[in-house]
Amino acid sequence: MIPESRKKAELEIDKKRKAGKNITLTDRKGLFQRLRAHASGRLSGDQFCVYVANRRIAPELTLDQRKDLKSGCLTFDKLVKKEVANLDYQFYEMKSGKEASKIESRIRKGEMTKWGKPYLNPL
Repeated sequence: MIPESRKKAELEIDKKRKAGKNITLTDRKGLFQRLRAHASGRLSGDQFCVYVANRRIAPELTLDQRKDLKSGCLTFDKLVKKEVANLDYQFYEMKSGKEASKIESRIRKGEMTKWGKPYLNPL
């Protein structure tokens, strides 16, 4: 399911393209906002950070980390922020939001890479 704000941004960009107008950095702000949200490490409101916590961090927690989480000396947000800072990101600009959503779905199903489904958010 695509968030309403993302649908709106896709429609605005598609409209500009059809009118032959240039797409500016301001138009692409959604990507930067999203990456900034990921970098914060906050689980609240960022599904990507939840995936990182569940799939990469929780299974590897040491006994000391578990104790620190329980006591409040450590938070998942801090652990996720540190983990996300070590990840690489790639993007490819598509001709339309509709096309991008189709490609995203195929990637998440494992149809477009030799590695199969993505680790964090497969379909």
